[in-house]
Amino acid sequence: MSPHNTAHEAGVGYALEKLGLFSHEDKGHPLRKVLTTAGAVAPFLGYVGKQRLINDPNYGAKPLVGRQSVHELMQEAQPGDVVVYRNGLPLDKLSPYATGSHWSHIEPVVGKHEGLYGTTALIGEPGTKTIGERFADPRFKSQELALLRPKLFLNNAGHITPEMRDFIETAQTESPKSWELARSIRSGLSDIFMPKIPGFTERRHARVQGGRYCGQNCATSTGEAMTAATGQAAPVVRGKGPRDLLPADFMRSKDFQLISHTFNPEIEHLTGAEALTRGLGARAGIAALLAGGAYTMGADPTVAAGMLGGLVPSAVRTLGRLEPGTLPKFKHFTRAIMNPQGTEEALRVPAALIKRRFLTRTLPLGIGAGALAWLATRKAKQKIQDAVS
Repeated sequence: MSPHNTAHEAGVGYALEKLGLFSHEDKGHPLRKVLTTAGAVAPFLGYVGKQRLINDPNYGAKPLVGRQSVHELMQEAQPGDVVVYRNGLPLDKLSPYATGSHWSHIEPVVGKHEGLYGTTALIGEPGTKTIGERFADPRFKSQELALLRPKLFLNNAGHITPEMRDFIETAQTESPKSWELARSIRSGLSDIFMPKIPGFTERRHARVQGGRYCGQNCATSTGEAMTAATGQAAPVVRGKGPRDLLPADFMRSKDFQLISHTFNPEIEHLTGAEALTRGLGARAGIAALLAGGAYTMGADPTVAAGMLGGLVPSAVRTLGRLEPGTLPKFKHFTRAIMNPQGTEEALRVPAALIKRRFLTRTLPLGIGAGALAWLATRKAKQKIQDAVS
């Protein structure tokens, strides 16, 4: 190894040692260094290319027509607008830690009820409701609204242009498709871990441009509608296609204008500093977990084998949308052993079939994934050690 490489390795090793990512004793285990550093850095990659919340009234954005009541806001709304909601559900309360914003739900405005009140296409449901009806629905515990208008439609004076018609028709087609928790989680994780790289990270996302349908979160159909209206693969913010858009992204977009909002002074509103602190704190916690897990995995390939062997069957169940009992869990297998004549009520599958499927499907899948993880980790460890030796 050349003196230059030795000095470089010493410098990087010293810096990572000071950060606490590994100790002096780990110098003979380069895979630990690589995996631990990657785990520590990964949660902060999502900040690359992320735009500021320029339309968020909580951070000083000025609405075009000022603060309004819900009744006034739904009169102001016109087709082509979007309504962003702040909801009080448990999942919505996690939004500030992932996006820095309390705005956690969005629906596209597709019409006017009796020519007066804006109506939205409902996410995961057929039909439409007025904004007021949707806001009052007790299932969502909505607390505040914000009305945004694409600048493309800002001077239409209510006239339905061809672009607006494309927006409305696409929104009405896409919105009733099922809302999926898995898609929402994947979009949230993408926002945390993925840089926003224009021309790259949004590619092949839009279904209306031939992309594959991969389920929807609440913002997907509005993103598809904007792609249909504008022809852009990233119609809201740079580097993000419809598949991974989140409601907060509309608050970041320079292509939208904040029209009005229903500010409620009785609920908590984050300052920019508080939002940044929550976001950084959440990412630091994830980084610590990933770095610790990566450190352990790099030390022993058996750890990686065990982790992946346990996770793969679960991932196949979730991503493959398998029928209950197709890939039984270990707990179902043990229950089937304890009660061999019974039927697992949650799965509606006889005990004998659960045992057979676990032994012929779940177990081989887990063992196979674990074996591959063990081999891959061992091989990678050897390659890295050879490269630095």
